[in-house]
Amino acid sequence: MSVTERALTWSAARLAGSSGELVRGLVAELSVVPEGVERRRWLRGGLWLVVREAGRMVARAAGHPAALVVGAVVVGLDGLGTSDDASQVTLAALLVGCALLGAARPAAAVPSAVAVGSAVAISQLAQLFAAAALGHGIAPVAGSTGVMSAVGLFVLVLPALLAARLGVAARRRCAGRAPPA
Repeated sequence: MSVTERALTWSAARLAGSSGELVRGLVAELSVVPEGVERRRWLRGGLWLVVREAGRMVARAAGHPAALVVGAVVVGLDGLGTSDDASQVTLAALLVGCALLGAARPAAAVPSAVAVGSAVAISQLAQLFAAAALGHGIAPVAGSTGVMSAVGLFVLVLPALLAARLGVAARRRCAGRAPPA
C-alpha cells in the first residue's frame, strides 16, 4: 500500500458524512484501477477531494469567530453612537454583517444571525445587571423600563435573520451564474 493510499484511508475515517464514504469507496475501488497514469490520476483526485473537504471543515470551524466579530462591531457601534442616527448606523452594520455571514456560511446563517441579532440586547442587559451588582441598582441606571427596553432589543434578531437569508440567496444566485470549472 502506497503512502497516498494510506493517507486516503486515514483521512476517510476523519471526514464527516458522505465525504468520508466517498473517500472510502475511492480506496476500495483502487484495486481495480490499472497501474500507471490512470491510477496516479485516481489517487490525485482522491487527495484533492480530501484537501477540499478538510478546507471546508476548517472554514466551518473558523466561520463562527466571524459571527463574534460582527456581533462585537454591532455592539461597539451601539455603545459609541451618540448622534440621532446612531441606531440606524447600528442597524445597517447588523444587516450588512449578517448578509455577509449568510453568504459566507449558508449552513450556519441562522445561528450566526441569532447570535449577532441578540448581541445588542445581551450587552444592554449585562450593563444593567452589572450596575446592579456594583451597588448602583437598576433604578438609578435605567429602572424597570430599562430592562424591558433591553429585552425589547431582541427584536433585532428578526432583521438579522432576514439579512442572513438574503445573503444565502445572493450566494446561491451568484453560484448559479458562475462559469463551469
